[in-house]
Amino acid sequence: MLINNKIQAFDFLRFILAVCVVIGHTFVVLFQVKQTTIIIHNLAVDGFFVLSGFLLALSYAKTNKNVKPSDLFLNQTKKRIKRLWPEFFFATVVTGILSIICFNSDVFFPFLFNLIFIAQIDKIPAIVNGSWYVSVLFWVGCFYSSLLYYKNKTAIYILIPLIVFLSFGYLYPIYGHLTLHGTNHFILDAYPVAFLKGFMSIEIGISTFFICQSLQTNPIQLKPKILPVLYIFAEISALLLLIYAFSQRETCKTDFLIYFGYPVLISLFYFHKETILKFFSLKIWQSLSPIAYMLYLTHVILLDITKKYIDYTTYPQSIVYIGFLLISIFFAFACYHLQKRFFSLIKKTLFVTSSTPIMHKD
Repeated sequence: MLINNKIQAFDFLRFILAVCVVIGHTFVVLFQVKQTTIIIHNLAVDGFFVLSGFLLALSYAKTNKNVKPSDLFLNQTKKRIKRLWPEFFFATVVTGILSIICFNSDVFFPFLFNLIFIAQIDKIPAIVNGSWYVSVLFWVGCFYSSLLYYKNKTAIYILIPLIVFLSFGYLYPIYGHLTLHGTNHFILDAYPVAFLKGFMSIEIGISTFFICQSLQTNPIQLKPKILPVLYIFAEISALLLLIYAFSQRETCKTDFLIYFGYPVLISLFYFHKETILKFFSLKIWQSLSPIAYMLYLTHVILLDITKKYIDYTTYPQSIVYIGFLLISIFFAFACYHLQKRFFSLIKKTLFVTSSTPIMHKD
């Protein structure tokens, strides 16, 4: 039960972050409120990356270390493809069709690259705007997986922390902050600078997991009566840090606070000793939690259609925000279940199940 609650909480946290991304994009696309949306959107995307890094390390910790590193790495890569590709493929197809119908867009060239998680890399366009996130999630995830499986403790204690230090050392002197949305700077004239931020965020999630693993042993021998008080203090502190960071209206150094807030909250979910977990694990959220990834992928095309075909400026902004968010959630819900149905039918059509008798000719 505790494990299921923990998974449910992580899933619902993803959904909340996806909602923040939708709100941020609604601000900037429909109403051109750039500063606020930069904060909301980017801090939410950072949360996705930190959580993904944490779960990547959790998966690594559960693997059988007696198996060959190459087999472990291949299995992990297959799992990542299975988790990311079906929804990404379906969202790309749906977005591509709507782009052709509504905007007469040419989607054939980017579609071939997008299918292998190459989007907005080396200036290759994306059918799903914002799918650079998926490119980072897949390829950077593969990179860190290879480090963990082939280098083990060297990666955990030396290589991965060194990477985040170097990434931070590059970003901070140049920009002075980490809210990089809207910057047109590229690394080696190919990779948006936001890639490096995702690179660092995933690593912070990985490090968060191994810190949690170490703390499970209670290394400083705290008394059992003190621990609940510390959990409550950590939970409140993390929430305040995130609220303060999200409330800023200008890009500034406060966005560094997310790298304290997110790891603490995720760690508390992992230890399953806090009250937020109980709220996030309620059955009422079970129908919404799985659609987070699809919500992130499908809402942008709806924004573009709304901006072109609907006179939304005649309505109060609050009504537009709420209405568009509800429509986006409904659309993502429909796409999520349609893609599950679609791939289920494909699987039944292409593969013979064990229960199906195989006829042999004499």
